[in-house]
Amino acid sequence: MFRAIAVAFLLFALPSFFLVRERPRAVVPGPAPHLLGSLRRLIDAWQRTRQYRGVTRFLVGRFFYTDAVNTLIAGFLTIYAIEEVGFSDSQVQDLLIVAIAGSMIGGYLGGRLVDAVGPRRLLHWTLHTWVVPS
Repeated sequence: MFRAIAVAFLLFALPSFFLVRERPRAVVPGPAPHLLGSLRRLIDAWQRTRQYRGVTRFLVGRFFYTDAVNTLIAGFLTIYAIEEVGFSDSQVQDLLIVAIAGSMIGGYLGGRLVDAVGPRRLLHWTLHTWVVPS
């Protein structure tokens, strides 16, 4: 299963390698970046988020709901499909391929919906839908 996901990830990433051109960056003189320098930059960036209303709250909130969703999808979908539904490994791979294709379509449609109703409203609708029991 993990090999299939890795191959799919590679295939979908290949256009980025060949079609996206990155602007060259200026070379910073001095020693190579190290852990403490990276940590300092991270703390500075976090402190700068206070300049923008709501960004800190958004980032913290996004961390919590995306972590929960990623855990559910990655951890429990496979276990549920195998243990409860009785899927074989190849059927789980097929399910993941269909889920990835569905998420691509959903990403496009979600982007159109964000344009129509706004990102905040759509995010709230989505989160409330996830919380409401079926």
